[in-house]
Amino acid sequence: MAGRNPVRELLRSGRPIQRLWVQEGERSGSMSELVALARRQGAVVQAVPRARLDELSAGVVHQGVVAAVTPFPVLELEQLLELVGREEERGRWPLLLFLDGIQDPQNLGACIRVAAGAGATAVVFADRRTAPLTAAVSKAAAGTDAHIPLVRVKNLAQAISRLQQEEGITVYAAESGGGRPYTEALWQGPVGIIIGSEGTGVHELVRKRADGTVSIPLAGPVESLNAATAAAVLLFEAVRQRGQAAMKRH
Repeated sequence: MAGRNPVRELLRSGRPIQRLWVQEGERSGSMSELVALARRQGAVVQAVPRARLDELSAGVVHQGVVAAVTPFPVLELEQLLELVGREEERGRWPLLLFLDGIQDPQNLGACIRVAAGAGATAVVFADRRTAPLTAAVSKAAAGTDAHIPLVRVKNLAQAISRLQQEEGITVYAAESGGGRPYTEALWQGPVGIIIGSEGTGVHELVRKRADGTVSIPLAGPVESLNAATAAAVLLFEAVRQRGQAAMKRH
């Protein structure tokens, strides 16, 4: 993992770091903070030339710091079902983000960051048609991938069906040219949102499993929003409606 913000979020999450490489001669305040955090967690800290960081980061902008971490702790469908069940036992409404065909690492990372910011329960994506979880994804997520469960499934449509049947999740698919306006949808209760790629949208087999479709009305000469922007609009509408419901209960 490379970059100061992603590494800082990683360290704060408690995810194990084996080694932290920092640029020789770099002693700024933020770098000193990262070094101190890493040492407190028992990581080896090593100062190396910038050229070595360029090699380690594989082209990702590193800002003078690269961390060696354990592989992404990706969950499977059965673990997601257990996680959703625990949320409901605690009296919380699960909020899931399903990603269908997001192949751009920057967009995938941005979607993860948005979901983490909205307090979503998990981000779910298919084995195929999804960008691999690389350092570029973590960089785009600003390290927030360490704060939210990521779930990889073999078949997204089948996973959605099981969540609907076993956990009562209501699932909406985002569409750029159809569906009811997103503000008219009910986002209270256990809810999932399907976001497709900007080019192809949600695949037909996946869309058919949704309980309904929602759209984001656009005022300008733009046909659609990118995946992360659409996810942000819809997730935070869910946050808004849930907040209002919580206020009424109290």
